[in-house]
Amino acid sequence: MKIKQYIWIFLVVLGFVSCSSSTTTPTATNIAQVNAFYLASNDTFPGFAEATYTVVQGNEGDTGSIYVDDSIRYGTPIERAVPRYVFEATPGYATMHMGDTSIALTGSDTINLHLKPMYLTIYSSDLTVKKTYSISTYIHQVDPDLYQWQCLTDYLYLPRDESELQLVTLGDVFYIFSNNGYGNRLFRSTDATNWTELPLTDLPDYCQVKGIISDGQKLYYAKDSLLYTSTDASTWTVQNYSKSSFRIEIMLMYYNDLVWAVLEDKETHSLTLGMMVDGEMTDAGYHLDDRFPISGFCAVEFASSSYRRRAMIIGGYTREGECINSRWNIEYTPNGEQRYRVINYSIEQPNFTTLTGVSVVWYDNKLLMFGGVDADMVYRGDEVLYSKDEGFNWLPMDSGKCELPISYTARQKQSVIVHNNNIYVAGGQDASYTYTEVYRGRLNSIDWEK
Repeated sequence: MKIKQYIWIFLVVLGFVSCSSSTTTPTATNIAQVNAFYLASNDTFPGFAEATYTVVQGNEGDTGSIYVDDSIRYGTPIERAVPRYVFEATPGYATMHMGDTSIALTGSDTINLHLKPMYLTIYSSDLTVKKTYSISTYIHQVDPDLYQWQCLTDYLYLPRDESELQLVTLGDVFYIFSNNGYGNRLFRSTDATNWTELPLTDLPDYCQVKGIISDGQKLYYAKDSLLYTSTDASTWTVQNYSKSSFRIEIMLMYYNDLVWAVLEDKETHSLTLGMMVDGEMTDAGYHLDDRFPISGFCAVEFASSSYRRRAMIIGGYTREGECINSRWNIEYTPNGEQRYRVINYSIEQPNFTTLTGVSVVWYDNKLLMFGGVDADMVYRGDEVLYSKDEGFNWLPMDSGKCELPISYTARQKQSVIVHNNNIYVAGGQDASYTYTEVYRGRLNSIDWEK
């Protein structure tokens, strides 16, 4: 008994638990309970501070459990973790059992959380009650910031020179349209890997497939005064707008639950924004600058920092065929004099290079840019750029985190979409070759709770 009393007095003096620093000797109790468990913070490895644990007491006499709520960040060296405890009352002593090893805790211990099984046993200060807890810790086995890329289809069809490709979805089905200036082809897939060619009717042979857009349930394509629509990608119907005051220059995008187009006033030849209302294209009344692109641009919808839905139209060619330095932004402002505000950011950021044939998507709360060429037809490269400030500034992605497969080379006019948290990149052209492969990329942590 004298030995046990000595052990108890010694541990109290050490004060290895999160209790009051009072110098008064505590009264012995028969309480043995852990209220909280955590790991000491470490500036080098923030995964320790981020780890949160839940303590389950269980019924009286049962083994309790302590488990981490989410796996600890990839790369955190949990073999030398420093545990911290909050007890209901000062214990007599506590022991950690790790695999075949047991240690009496002193408050300055480091433990290897990889070792299993792991148990914490504590004794009440009067040494009459014992409580054991199992401890479970998991660490992410993959780098959450790593993009995993793979080539799903390395050769979809034999292309002809200057052929273009457009990838779209209807529901969960993928469709690829291609045109070489003489005729169209259509391919269908449910997994973006295995493709079947389908018949395609009622689209003009000279269809510029990059102008086909999807609202998820219907496809749209426009030429002059004709608007083509399809719900199955194969069969198209035509609406004639020859009697309207405008002609449809090009379909623009699906944004804010509306289908948008660039219109030209037949009388003044000025450009305006058009939108679909009750199945009919109408002039939305928003005048566009003559330097607004009508081909070779990329349009993307995203959420701004103010949680307003916005769209960006990047690069492209004007009606005069000029390759332009532009980032037109359309912002939904429900409380403004006009519901939509159209601004050209390139006026404020003139150093943004002239681009055409670029592809941009919204993914993981940032804009990602693929491919493109400048006004001198110099290919931008095979690296992916990103912007976290809504397109004002662009930086290269860490090549070690987002490196496309070696088979992907610098190109323009690739078709890039996001579907079910995956990025799909299809086709494209360089100076001497037209590509028809399909790639899929995914950020490891895209589905993790944040």
